[in-house]
Formats: sequence, C-alpha cells, structure tokens
Amino acid sequence: MNWIASPTPSPPGCTSMACAKGDAVAVSRANCPQFHIAFFGILKIGAIHVPVNPLFKGHELIYELNDTGAKTIVALDTLFPLVQEVRDKTQVDTILVTSMGAMLPDAPTIPIPAGLDAPAVKCEGAIDFLPALAAVASNPPQVEIGLDDVAALNYTGGTTGMPKGCVHTQRDMVYTAATTCNIGIDLSPDDVGINFYPVFWIAGEDMGVIFPIFAGATYVLLARWDPVAFMAAVQSYRVTVASLLVDNAVDVMDHARVGEFDLRSLNQVRCSSFVKKLNIPYRERWRALTGATMIEAAWGMTETHTCDTFTTRHAGR
Repeated sequence: MNWIASPTPSPPGCTSMACAKGDAVAVSRANCPQFHIAFFGILKIGAIHVPVNPLFKGHELIYELNDTGAKTIVALDTLFPLVQEVRDKTQVDTILVTSMGAMLPDAPTIPIPAGLDAPAVKCEGAIDFLPALAAVASNPPQVEIGLDDVAALNYTGGTTGMPKGCVHTQRDMVYTAATTCNIGIDLSPDDVGINFYPVFWIAGEDMGVIFPIFAGATYVLLARWDPVAFMAAVQSYRVTVASLLVDNAVDVMDHARVGEFDLRSLNQVRCSSFVKKLNIPYRERWRALTGATMIEAAWGMTETHTCDTFTTRHAGR
C-alpha cells in the first residue's frame, strides 16, 4: 500500500524496555507494516514472536498471554483499553502501541478501508512503538541466534479445548520459505506479490511476511480483503503473484467494476478451496480475465508451518 514512516520524537523512558533472547513477545495487530517491523525485530534479538488475534475477547487474550508468559505486548492503539483491562491478570509489564494508519502515505495510491486513516488514539501509560524503535535502532543488541532457537508460538485449535501454541524455530521458517518459494510459488526478486491474508494467521505470516523477505520479492500489503483495492493494486503495481481463496477470485470475476482494471500482469495465482471450490468453470473464467491459470494452493497446518503439499504439476484445466 506504499506505506512510509514519518519521523516523530522519542517518548520519555522508551529506552528502559527490557526484552531478551528467549522472551515471549505478544503482537496483537492487524495487517500493517508495523507488524512486519515487530516480527523481524523480535526474531533478530532471539525473542519469541507470539501473534495474537486482534479480534480476541478478554478471556482469550488472558489465556494466550499467560500460556506464553509474555511480559511485553505490541498492540494497536484501539486495543489498548482491552490490554489495560486484562493486564492485572497477566504478567504483562510493557505495552507498546501504534495506530493502523501510522505509516500511511499522505496520498494513498489505492483505495483504503474506512477508518484506516483515523487519528491515533491516546494511550496513557503505553509506549509509542515507532519512536521507541527509532530510539534503539542506532545501537541494536548483538545476540547470537541459532537455527534451532524457538522463533514463534503460533496458536491453533480450540475446537475441543483451549488453543495450543505450536513451537516454530528459525529453521522451520527458513525451510518453509525455501521449499515453497522454489516449488510451490517459484517466487523471485522480479516478482511483485500481494497479501491480504491476516498476518497473525500462519498463511498470512508465510505469504505476507516471511516469503517476500526470503525471495527478495516486492509485496503489496492490504489491510484486509477488498476486491476494488485488490484490482487497483494489481493494476497499479503490476502484481505477478497472488494467493486467494476461491471466494475472493469469484468476488473479482463477479464485480461490477472488473472491466475497469487490467489484471493481466498476474501469472501465478494459487487458490484455496474453502466455501467455494476450485473447478473448471472458475478456471476458464479466470484465464479469460487475466490470462493466468488458477492452481489449487498448498495444504498445510499451523503445526507444520503449513505449505506441506503442492499441486503445481497437477494444474491441468
């Protein structure tokens, strides 16, 4: 979405934060560049990234914070009241906040969701994430990190009990990226991708956070799914790679404004069958619209960092 940061002064006391190797750091954010900054910063210091669903209710947040023992949480400013509400029931002692639109350009190049450009919410007692980051960026801690160090706890399940944190190492992330970017997607530095999957979800973490960095590809980040924003981004940035639900592809094909956009830059499109299933008629319609063939995406689980099987050589018609 062509995000950029504006310089802001550092808040008092921001350098007093303490986060060491092996510490769990909760990140409760929707799709915004600050999620990526937090993700790679946490991994760089050897801490453990704990993605938290920003739609959680109080009891869910309490459970996940206590289950990981997180003492630091990085959250959206709009979620600050909830974090404050549960704080005394957890071990959290440091709260960093940021707004969804903190890194929006003055003139967005594609349509943005309502409310994304809302003013930041004042959060008394919290640390402003971006200025705090700037204050320590000039002298980052030097930490020795191994491939088998724990990098993340991605929570999943909850159907028959409480969700469980899946332990993922630095090696897990590199392996998933290496196999997927060379077999499943064939992602290269020449590609421009697009991601609207929630980045706190394992598929969004892979497609929108890890894979672009691993492959050196450029990615357009959407705050959420919107067919017009998707089509505008594809046309504006000449997007070559996309991962969709079949439902999303149908949204595009059936949209009243689809004829206004040039989508023929797309050459790799993987779709996941959930509610709507990928079939020959959908494939034929998509090929007529974009010139690309829709391929069923990978099958996987959060437990295995997903992307476990591919159908690359079974695309056919």
